[in-house]
Amino acid sequence: MSAPSGPIRVSVGGGKGGVGKSLVAVNLATALAASGTSVVLVDADLGAPTLHTLLGVDRLGPTVQALVDRRIASLEEAVVTTAVRGVRLVPGTSRPGAANLAHQEKLKLVRHVRALDAEVVIIDVGAGAGFHTLDFFAAGEVRLSVATPELTSLQNAYCFLKASLSRELRVMARSMGGEDAWSAAFDSRDMAKVGACLDRLAVERPDVARRAHGRLARFGARWVGNRVGTDEARRAIDALPRLAREFLMLDVPIVTAIPPSRALEHSIAERRPALVSPRAEPALVAAFERLAEHVVSHDRRAQRSLVPSAA
Repeated sequence: MSAPSGPIRVSVGGGKGGVGKSLVAVNLATALAASGTSVVLVDADLGAPTLHTLLGVDRLGPTVQALVDRRIASLEEAVVTTAVRGVRLVPGTSRPGAANLAHQEKLKLVRHVRALDAEVVIIDVGAGAGFHTLDFFAAGEVRLSVATPELTSLQNAYCFLKASLSRELRVMARSMGGEDAWSAAFDSRDMAKVGACLDRLAVERPDVARRAHGRLARFGARWVGNRVGTDEARRAIDALPRLAREFLMLDVPIVTAIPPSRALEHSIAERRPALVSPRAEPALVAAFERLAEHVVSHDRRAQRSLVPSAA
């Protein structure tokens, strides 16, 4: 399935903690593996990793930190098997200070993620909107932003997407020698509407503005609604694509809406993906199957992913 350029990379973020990003990552991996796709999960939540717990992995060898510390030469050396056939894991690290990566260390991690031996690599980027989180999110070709219908989650999901876009455009402008023009057009107005900011940028640096429009068209983000069980909840989630179009000039579709699920709740204590449980509800299975199908049908030719190039 994979193109010669390596695995399809899927990043899972969303800003706010507690919305189910890690559960989405684990069960998406399980759904992909059930269809015969080989998957590696990368726990890029540096400082508070959870994927090994959700997958019932007790015996951890090297983690992502081992690559940073040069105790291993390749991230492949940190890969461990899980109880889910076809799903392997690169564990994260909870060592104090692990989240304070140097810029070159972050670049190295992203390069090694790209080289992992799998058809799909799923990157759980963790909570928050710091530069490391945003850059790991940008390392995905398919970028999944998870949100629940609660107002605080919706606000955080939108702000996370805006921060991710701002980060990418600033890095692009800097690479073209146009960061000052970008800052003048965007920063003072807090990116209220990206279209108006790009119009201002085009006055000073039309080349940067044209490149930015191209990045918008290939941004690759999608919404994943979690705990969407009522019509009211669905209407709340449906507001996100409209906000992205109106204010960020981004086409960000909702690719799946995951219903409330007892199996998903119990899976945390059971330390196994909900999809392998006999109590998994048909609607839950169908939601993750839709998401898995979206990933494997991804058109790489229309996509590009940002290699972080700014601290």
